[in-house]
Parts: sequence; C-alpha cells; structure tokens
Amino acid sequence: MVTMKDIGIAAGVSRQTVSQVLNGLREGGVHISPVTRERVMEKARHLGYHRNELARAVKRGRTDVIAFIGGGYTSFEMRTIAGINAGLKECGFTLKMFLLNAGHSLDDAIRQCREQMVAGVICMSQQLNALEQLHRSLVQSGIPVMQVDEGVQCDWCGLVRSDDVAGGRMAVEHLLSLGHRRIGLLAAEGDNRYAVMRSQGYHAAMAAAGIAPDPALKVTVPVITGWEDQQKRILSGYLIEQRPTAVFCVADPLAVKLLLTANLLGIKVPDDLSVVGYADLDFASFSIPPLTTVAQPFEEEGRNAAASLVNIINGPGPHTPVNLQLPVKLIVRDSTAMLEK
Repeated sequence: MVTMKDIGIAAGVSRQTVSQVLNGLREGGVHISPVTRERVMEKARHLGYHRNELARAVKRGRTDVIAFIGGGYTSFEMRTIAGINAGLKECGFTLKMFLLNAGHSLDDAIRQCREQMVAGVICMSQQLNALEQLHRSLVQSGIPVMQVDEGVQCDWCGLVRSDDVAGGRMAVEHLLSLGHRRIGLLAAEGDNRYAVMRSQGYHAAMAAAGIAPDPALKVTVPVITGWEDQQKRILSGYLIEQRPTAVFCVADPLAVKLLLTANLLGIKVPDDLSVVGYADLDFASFSIPPLTTVAQPFEEEGRNAAASLVNIINGPGPHTPVNLQLPVKLIVRDSTAMLEK
C-alpha cells in the first residue's frame, strides 16, 4: 500500500506537506507553491495512491456518505433522488439508498446507518412514528436528518418541499380566471399532508373570489394504485350528480382517473369539464387531453435538501432546522378551457 511517506520521498517533500496537499488543507498559514502541489499530485497518481477512507472515517467519526430512506420506484421519487445525488456530488459526498419498498425495513436501515457511520440521512414520505424513531436512533446519536418533498415540520429536523398551498391556490385561480365557479376538489382518502395543503390553497382561492365552496363538490376516492371499479363508481356518480364545470385534483394520477371517467360518460374535456392536476408527472403531457397541472420542482427539492444537510454536517452547530418551500409553476395544457356561457 502506497503511503503519504512514500509520496513525500518521491516528491522530495515532508509527509506533512503531502497530507496538506492531498487533503486540500492550508494549516498554520503554511504556503505551498502551485509547482510543489502539482509535483505531489503527480507522484501520488504515478504511485497509484488511494486515500484510506475507512481510516479517515474512524478518525472523524463519520464517512462522506449520506443515506436516503424512502420509496424510490415512482417517477417523482426518482427525480427527487436524482437531485439529491447531484447535490451531494457537488459537495463531495456520495449517496447510499435504503428503499423501504424493496426489502429494507426501517430498523435495518437505521442499524446500517449507524454501523456504516453515515454523515447524515435524507428521508422522504415518512410517517410521524417513523420520524420519531429516526430522532431517537440517529439524531440523538449525532447523525442529522433532513426531510424532502413530503414531511412534518418539527423542531429537530429540516424539511425541503414545494409550496403546496400556493400551488393549490394557483390551480384554482386559473380555473376562476376561465369563468368557472362550480369548481370541485378531488382527493384520496386518508390524511395525506400534501393533500391537506393543496386543499388549503383551493379554499383560499375560492374565499378570495367570494365563493363559499359547496361541500358536495368535494369527493374522495380510496387510495388504489391502479384503476378499479370502486373508483370508477365513485367518480361516475360524482360527475353525474354534482355536474361540476371544473375540478382541481390534488395529484396527477387522480386527474387522469377523472379524465378516464369523463370519457366513459361522454363528458368532453375541456368543453364540458375542465381538469387541473398537481405534480406534472411524466404522463401529464401525453394524457388525453394533455393535462393542465402544477409542476413541482422535484430535482431542485433534492438538490436543496442535500446542500442543506451538508451545511449542517460541515457547520459548527447548533442549527435552526431548515424549513424551505420552493415555488411551483402552473403548466397550462388542453384539459382546461373558458367556461361557455
């Protein structure tokens, strides 16, 4: 194994100088000329030197590895992970993934994070009990945790997400500008945090327009990944009985299911019904018709979560938890149109 001492002998400098060059340090005000630095780097390359990351980790008490704990199979999760990876690469860190829907349990992920001395953890879509477990097992042991995209604001953990309240309001304001007043709200059953915030945006836009939403215009469907008879029955009954002229759907998959239902009933979109989704997932641009939606900046969420976590790791601490909401953007396509009088 090539050592720093070997490099120093080959370059004609001390081991301390080699250490400073290879670690990018300028300790004690010692100036090392560019020529010397290049000679040391050239000898290191020539001798095949590789830094002993394990030894560095033991000395510092951590590696330069960030763990991701979450799902990872959907397109928006992969876009978020891509942003995390790019952000960590820019900061000199690497990413290790624990996908909980691919055989990893949370207990197993936490155990490996501790054993492998990760520098920090970025988690996605974790429930409150899981966050409390991460707090007890990691944060209190000195491993910081950052949430991304969907999370719970708390006093010990940062959160980077899109501004879903503003996004919901933006979607409904678009429908209002087209002359719609009988605007429905479509959500999935359960207490999804993103749905709650987007629904708040819906109500804020309606209130600002002086419209009291009809409770009957809100509809929820079971959380089903596919397209099943139960959802068809609920949405068909809703469109036939309530006859909204427009519907804001809190997620793109729900919007596409509404488009399918309208098609089955002979309701023309956007002539008879305008539909707005949320997220701008891959399929939104080639649904029939192409879906008007609110685009979330998934990659930027990942990058910002990575950079914020690295700042915590490298900073002197203590830190105020990050609570960053990134702006969203309305993408207008063919599923919305002016209401015919």
